[in-house]
Amino acid sequence: MIVGLYNTTDYTFKSLESEYGVTSATIQRWVKAMTPMNPEDSDSMTPQELIEIKKK
Repeated sequence: MIVGLYNTTDYTFKSLESEYGVTSATIQRWVKAMTPMNPEDSDSMTPQELIEIKKK
């Protein structure tokens, strides 16, 4: 949910940190891991999904 808010609104890492009590560093890590590599393509996978596929 927090990643979605960051990607679709004007929230900053700091504002999300103060509202949800999660550190900015954690939010940044989540955004990096869960944001699709090509956001314009609805079938684009996240970096985390790519890592899991490579492991298989």
